[in-house]
Amino acid sequence: MNIFCHHGEVRRAIKINGDVYQCHPPAGATASGPKEFSSIEGAAIFLIRNPGWGIMVEAGVAEGLDQISIAYHSLAIDL
Repeated sequence: MNIFCHHGEVRRAIKINGDVYQCHPPAGATASGPKEFSSIEGAAIFLIRNPGWGIMVEAGVAEGLDQISIAYHSLAIDL
C-alpha cells in the first residue's frame, strides 16, 4: 500500500516483524497503544474511519535508510 503523506512524499506501509501492520494514535490521544492488523485492507479501513491516526511506513529520504517512521496527517491511501 502506498501512503501519500501531506507533504507530498510517497512511502510504503510495512509490516512489523513481517507479521502485522500497526496504526498508531495521534499524540495526546487516550488510546492505549497501537492497533494491529493482519491485512493492509483492514489497516486502510481503520485509518479512513479514524482520522489523525498514523501507520508505520518505510524510511523517507530525510531519514536514515534503516529507520522506519509513522506517517500521520492527511494521508491518502492507494491500495
